[in-house]
Amino acid sequence: GPAPRITAGYPHGIPAEALQEARSCRGRHFCTAPLAMRMGWLHAIVLVFLVYSTGMVAASPDDGWTPRLGLQFKEDCQEEIGLSSWVAWAMSWISGKKGQRKDSHCETKEFVCASGAMTGLQVRYTSGVLHGSDRDFYDFAPRCGSYWQSWLGMRFDTPPGAPDAVSEATLCPRGEYITGVQVMRGRNDRSDEDFLNFKLRCVEWGPPLGLPFSAFREKRSATCPRGRRVDGIRVHRGFQDWGDIDTYEFQLHCTPAMPNSAAGASPLSRGGGGGGGAFSARAAAAAEAAAELRAEMRGKHDEV
Repeated sequence: GPAPRITAGYPHGIPAEALQEARSCRGRHFCTAPLAMRMGWLHAIVLVFLVYSTGMVAASPDDGWTPRLGLQFKEDCQEEIGLSSWVAWAMSWISGKKGQRKDSHCETKEFVCASGAMTGLQVRYTSGVLHGSDRDFYDFAPRCGSYWQSWLGMRFDTPPGAPDAVSEATLCPRGEYITGVQVMRGRNDRSDEDFLNFKLRCVEWGPPLGLPFSAFREKRSATCPRGRRVDGIRVHRGFQDWGDIDTYEFQLHCTPAMPNSAAGASPLSRGGGGGGGAFSARAAAAAEAAAELRAEMRGKHDEV
């Protein structure tokens, strides 16, 4: 006789709309997968879209460090000069590394505040021709609580004849701390210049630093999860001699915010007279932070 109809769950036959859905999904693994699996796939797709569209990463590892931002980065260090450079290049091809000279990048430096959180960041920059290569160097000094720390000690060679190094700094309004950092990268292929600029997120995202910058290529951000704050920074540096490409990558260290700490209170929650609302309070806090920064930078300059 005729083969029996398979109508599990439909004692009176499969409804027309169910048949239509089955026909439209025929041969598609997504449609035939269990509902829970399909929802998991959708969540993963949305997460990937958000990461790539916003350049945002967040801290989740147990050690507190965020993943690298995902900036273009050269996992190599091609800083040999003269004959050594040619020998290193030849050996990389002879050994089957296809131009890869080192097993890792040039250097990694990090700093974590002994106590409290980061409240500011200072960046210095220099550029010029060094040993026949167009180089761009950056170094970083964090501010923990109310105290500026030393430079991380990244390579910072001033090329002969280069203009004075540029140094820019920013800090959070009093009572706030850093919860995120955004990095913008620029690249001028004609002049082999590489640029970086930065924004800090305290309660809100602040303006970019006044560092030299052009030829925008990409931006990436990292923020600590809710209830955490930045108390450390890790910087990686790489270099590719073909094109004289200086590359940098960054990670943030996140620590739980301390309840009832002075750095945990937002200026918007302070008492006091005067009207104007949140906008006026933010403007006043930003002006106060700018004045504090100018005074601190003058103090650092006098110490030097």
